[in-house]
Amino acid sequence: MKRVSKLHFAMVIVLPLLFACGLAWQQTSNLIEELVEISERESMLRSEKLAVSGFKAYRQQLEKYAIDSANWDDAVTNITGTPNLDWIVSAWATAVDETDGIYNIFMVVDGVTSKVVLALDDGAVADLKVTDVFGSNWQNVLARLPGDPNTPGSTSVYVRTSKGIAVAAISPVVPVDEELATKSSRPHYLVFLRNVDKAVLTQLGEQYAFRDLELSENAVAGRGNIKVLDDVGIVSPVASWTTNNQDILKRWELWNRAITTLVVML
Repeated sequence: MKRVSKLHFAMVIVLPLLFACGLAWQQTSNLIEELVEISERESMLRSEKLAVSGFKAYRQQLEKYAIDSANWDDAVTNITGTPNLDWIVSAWATAVDETDGIYNIFMVVDGVTSKVVLALDDGAVADLKVTDVFGSNWQNVLARLPGDPNTPGSTSVYVRTSKGIAVAAISPVVPVDEELATKSSRPHYLVFLRNVDKAVLTQLGEQYAFRDLELSENAVAGRGNIKVLDDVGIVSPVASWTTNNQDILKRWELWNRAITTLVVML
């Protein structure tokens, strides 16, 4: 048997009966306002959960790309020891695409010294430091990765860039072949930054049915808003979207049900 929510029961059965039995117009109006408010609140809660899930899924997608790229014997051979800069550029410089890039900024970071071995910004070699992206939070980010330097893993955090909020996915460079295992306490790390730009937001909006989806550091008045921050908290982004405000239609539906029931009973 299909389960009927309390809200649906009130809208379909209780409200029409009360109205038909002579409930005062003002009392009926107050009840309708309350039911509309409950409906709007339930709808907003569903939207907020969906927004959080959507951005979480997007971060997991980037984390998967990072771990697939870093858990690679060739990467270990060409990055650890004396880095082969030509190989690094050839391997990752073409992963940026104008329409749907995997990343906008790519970095190889020495896990021991925290120095950037090589950085690419939109495919071109760039002069970047870890602090330019993570501020003083780099060690907090690493704490979320496996403690064993030869164990694959990945994580992601929200960061600021010159183009707005971005997702940074980080993964240690570890081998598949156990003979290439590093003796260092810290491996090198691959860092992939993807700006959460219009292309990304349009894709997420279409996928999760959000209108005019945005991501900023502040809530936007008159829109649905929910924080989508991570536990490192370098930046605390807020997702916002245009809500489907149908309260007028809901009021009409409730009044229509009540009046129709009254006419039938008379």
